[in-house]
Amino acid sequence: MTGYISSLDDRFLTFERAAKLMALERPDLKKKHALDSFKHALFAGDFESSKSLIESDDIDLNHLRILYPQPRAEISEEDFVPTARPFKYYGVGRWHIALILYYQEGLPEPLQDWENFLGPDSNPFQRPAMYRHLSNIPLKSYPKAGQKILGEICISKAKLRDWMLYQKFTLPSFLELRQIITPVKITAPSDLAFICTEAEPSPGKGRPRNPRWDYIQHLVNKIADSNPDMLHKNIAYEAHKLARQNYANEDLPSEKTILRRLNKLLK
Repeated sequence: MTGYISSLDDRFLTFERAAKLMALERPDLKKKHALDSFKHALFAGDFESSKSLIESDDIDLNHLRILYPQPRAEISEEDFVPTARPFKYYGVGRWHIALILYYQEGLPEPLQDWENFLGPDSNPFQRPAMYRHLSNIPLKSYPKAGQKILGEICISKAKLRDWMLYQKFTLPSFLELRQIITPVKITAPSDLAFICTEAEPSPGKGRPRNPRWDYIQHLVNKIADSNPDMLHKNIAYEAHKLARQNYANEDLPSEKTILRRLNKLLK
């Protein structure tokens, strides 16, 4: 599938760039080790996603991108130039990346070992074994062509940040919340104060109010104001996703609970 992004879009960066920035901040971390971690996570399925996280400009933050030569069938007669083949960003998953590595001779040798997994007569039921091999083989064992392809994969900062938080890794400065453009742009001083202070439980009888609800209501209304046509289920999903960047999942109401109360949360 197509997945256009501009090379100037700072919501995305390549694996190579992310690894270099992380190594610059941490003297104990080498760039090649960070790249190896990204490659392992890629084929382990950590970056796979069936959901889309669409920004207001229709850019999906949840899928990886790769720059690849555009097939001739996609090029109109008016745009066709025999001496040049244009490149285009494509949204990809681990299966597509494995295929690109296979056909670009980017897999560890001997290449015939990959025929059963990726060749014309390959069996889809063997893919889990292939992903395990690709994940566990060190990056240094891939040929230069394969290392280049893997290093040029683009990932959104939001996606990378979610993965690092899930793995309980220390976030580098370029992935801190205020450095990332998210579907909710929290820039006003009052918004920043809201993140740093927890709401007090409401007084009164009955079941105690979860103090996170005030923050979730704040997010819900921010998202709805920025995206008036967004479906309620998507508003609940994004509000829960953003709230998890500041609070542990177990401290938050579930996404389904947020969706059930959405009409009351919206001002």
